[in-house]
Amino acid sequence: MRFWFKRLLVSLVLVFCCLHSEASSIQYAYKNFVLNKDQIWVLLYDGRIKIFSTVDGRLIKQYAPANKIQWLLDDNLGNIIIVNNGREMQQFDTENQSWKNLALLKYKTLYGIAFNSLNECILLTDEGIVKEGVNRKVYLPAYEFYNSEAGMRGAAGWETDEKMQFYMDSRDNLWVTTSHGEWGDDLFIFNTIANKFIKCEYPLTSPSLELNGHLYALYGSMFDYVVVQYTQIQNDSSTSFKGKLVYELSKDPGFNSKGKKLSDGWISKCIFNKTDSKLYLLTSNGLFKAKPDKELSLLKYWTKVETFYPTPKQLKGSFGYLDGKKYSTDPKDEYLTMDDDKVPGRVKKWKTSSKDDYEGFNFVIKMQFAANGKLVLLSGYSGVGLFDGKQFKLLR
Repeated sequence: MRFWFKRLLVSLVLVFCCLHSEASSIQYAYKNFVLNKDQIWVLLYDGRIKIFSTVDGRLIKQYAPANKIQWLLDDNLGNIIIVNNGREMQQFDTENQSWKNLALLKYKTLYGIAFNSLNECILLTDEGIVKEGVNRKVYLPAYEFYNSEAGMRGAAGWETDEKMQFYMDSRDNLWVTTSHGEWGDDLFIFNTIANKFIKCEYPLTSPSLELNGHLYALYGSMFDYVVVQYTQIQNDSSTSFKGKLVYELSKDPGFNSKGKKLSDGWISKCIFNKTDSKLYLLTSNGLFKAKPDKELSLLKYWTKVETFYPTPKQLKGSFGYLDGKKYSTDPKDEYLTMDDDKVPGRVKKWKTSSKDDYEGFNFVIKMQFAANGKLVLLSGYSGVGLFDGKQFKLLR
């Protein structure tokens, strides 16, 4: 089934344009983080890594190599992996506190890196899905797997106007979303063990959560935020997925209340916390939690975490806008976010943070629980947030 959202829509908060500039005055252009034991490894757009403690949030050390780091991630064994601008993939040796070379990668454009359960390295490049190794192999979807106008008209449907959204599920399926502007999006599912693409009915966007045998994707536009549930269908020897709409923010009284504009509401991230076995949902109304085996169809069934919200004092000075010449940290100013390819991001007006409206920390790139149960959040232009259940702390 075709998308019923055309690509004049704004992409979900799953893909955020991070603040970027060559100006040395910009200090809070954060790109990604990885959790490693009691440490938070954070990658900045200038190619440096900052390492914070999950215990107290203090800055432990910084790493600024000559070859700037472009990618930071961890493999399926928990090893810290980086790729620098020389296309060198390296692994951090925790015993010797040094880096060792793994491979010299071949690509023109690198959209993403993932590892499956066999710890095989899979690259998302301009060529297609690449399996690195002695016998390097490249995989591209056939015509039948395209859904966008761009793909169905024979254009380069694998290419994307934005950053690729991707997700590796527990069955070693790599979900990849490519965007073609007004020509629509494509969602591809590639099994990294069998090395074949899988069809999907009602493909909307890549999932970000796996729960109770289903996968869930959050999708946002200028009109609505929705949740799609994907279920695997097994027929004899064939495997496919089927998606269905299970939630619409516009129909939830918890958001669409009297005196509120629908455009003011959003849902960002939903993750599972192993410490208390609950789901946590980040929204425009705050942070909420719920048990996964309970009713979750409306916001009223979730419990609000009253102690969570960044304050104006914490966020002041960490925002700005970039128009090619001027950078401002005045929270009253508008700001334009840009990513490393200088693709315009969303322009918004600062609003004073409060318990019900913390506009400052809504565009969260990543949200994950540390081993000690503390919540780590990353905003590309605010920085790293650490929440212990009682207090939110913005790390510097």
